Amino acid sequence: MKKNINKGIVFIMPFILMLVLISSAFFIAQNIDHQCEGDSCPVCTEIASCHSNIQNFGCTGAESTCSTALVIGFIAYIICAVFSVSNNTTLISLKVELLD
Repeated sequence: MKKNINKGIVFIMPFILMLVLISSAFFIAQNIDHQCEGDSCPVCTEIASCHSNIQNFGCTGAESTCSTALVIGFIAYIICAVFSVSNNTTLISLKVELLD
């Protein structure tokens, strides 16, 4: 049972990662032209936080290259996860006779 929970968590984590990256990018794009209130502006603080989220995930170089690499990596992960979940072959299911 615990093994199935771990597989579920591992399967869900890339979705959460992509959600964080996409929501950070959308928040920055939506609030880039806000009315700044000075040094203690909460929107500027959130924009800085979202920018650091994007930088912490390795997107400091060319943004299009990074986003393309993330999307390709995410698609490859999903394909591998689907095949590993659907391919449940064991020695018993293959009816292999184990001899000493």
